Amino acid sequence: MAPEEAQVNSEVTVDAPIDLVHSLMLEPDVMQRYLFSDDVVVIPGARGEELGSEFHCHHGGSVVTLRVVSTEPGRELTLYSDQPTDMYITTRIADEGDGRTSIMRSFLWDEPADAEVAEGLRQMMNGTVLAGEDAMREVFEEKARAARPA
Repeated sequence: MAPEEAQVNSEVTVDAPIDLVHSLMLEPDVMQRYLFSDDVVVIPGARGEELGSEFHCHHGGSVVTLRVVSTEPGRELTLYSDQPTDMYITTRIADEGDGRTSIMRSFLWDEPADAEVAEGLRQMMNGTVLAGEDAMREVFEEKARAARPA
């Protein structure tokens, strides 16, 4: 999905090299932090590939399933979720030099027919996406510091 198709776009630059960001993006302990989940359980794709992998994100008493539906390793990843409505989340990463990486996310979802419900969903998503930027910065920079030689 292109950014211009999305209802919400987000961009954050982190002090972490692109290879590290790519390798950690789908790690359960990292996803748990930026998705604000109590737990993330991975169901690997066929032959251990990213494509088709599922992530069961436990939030209190509910479980949200994310499935990898498209991937360009080291560049782009699209996840599909059916909660709170059918939704696609495309994440693009780019090397900004000097060990920094930009993480751009685009969110597209089915708009509920009820205008009030649709506005509530948009407000919730805007808040969640904004908080997710801070969480991504925190977790990727923390992992980058831990990976540096002492």
